[in-house]
Amino acid sequence: MAHGCASIQRVKPLTSIETRQYLERWAVVAEFERGERARVPLQTRFAQLCALMSSRSLFEPKQNKSQRPGELSGRWANIRRHYGV
Repeated sequence: MAHGCASIQRVKPLTSIETRQYLERWAVVAEFERGERARVPLQTRFAQLCALMSSRSLFEPKQNKSQRPGELSGRWANIRRHYGV
């Protein structure tokens, strides 16, 4: 299956009003995310990320797995050790 814009059926370009509205919606999302990052402590966000990563079996596996799986697990071990998780 192809990915990217080349695989999508041609659509009508956005108007300047639609483009502005689109960008405004994403600005609201960005502001919300900034607030979340400021409100939730880094250690809590890291614990949430760890929980997500430990649930990886719930997601479809990628076809192009890393050729160096030990390298990634080593990085995660360093992060866990640093944050005491």
